Amino acid sequence: MKNVKIKTTRDRLETEKNSIKYRKKKLDAILEEKKPAKSKKKEVAAGMFITDGKSVLLLQRNEKDKEWGLPGGHQAEKVDGEKLEGPTQTARREVTEEIGKLPPNMKRFDTFTEKYDDLVWTTYMMKVEKKFGGIKLSDEHTEHMWMPFDEAPDYRLHPKLAQQWSKYVFHVKEKFKKDMTFKEFACQKMRL
Repeated sequence: MKNVKIKTTRDRLETEKNSIKYRKKKLDAILEEKKPAKSKKKEVAAGMFITDGKSVLLLQRNEKDKEWGLPGGHQAEKVDGEKLEGPTQTARREVTEEIGKLPPNMKRFDTFTEKYDDLVWTTYMMKVEKKFGGIKLSDEHTEHMWMPFDEAPDYRLHPKLAQQWSKYVFHVKEKFKKDMTFKEFACQKMRL
């Protein structure tokens, strides 16, 4: 009889041990479900909307879709993943790489930051007195043009630029209206 009692105690301990393992697995599964999903690190990129108030400098990508977009690109990073530059430095570096120089007498008049699922894009709205030439495109692009604002629907814009186009153009027109000199204002009034 003594043997039976020991076996029963062993069985009970084994059953309890299995029950604890089962409950631990179940609890781990519940806790795993409640963990917030690991957020994917968003890419950081920046570019410049360079305008004379009537048109904007656009570059055509050297890819099969041949989309037109702003000069700009992704933030450079160090090998260990540490950020090397901020959005302003990214935009300046990318514009210099893509068109061969920073435009002369350029002034920033506003900044927009757009957040997408996988990307945070900063657009620096830059005013130039007049269109400039001497652009030396990088291998990433095949063409450049000063696109009049109303011609944009005739071209294949980068999808993210197309989403923001109306907002950018409206903002430029409002800004340039406020910045007109008295002479420009008088000439515009005389045309009306």
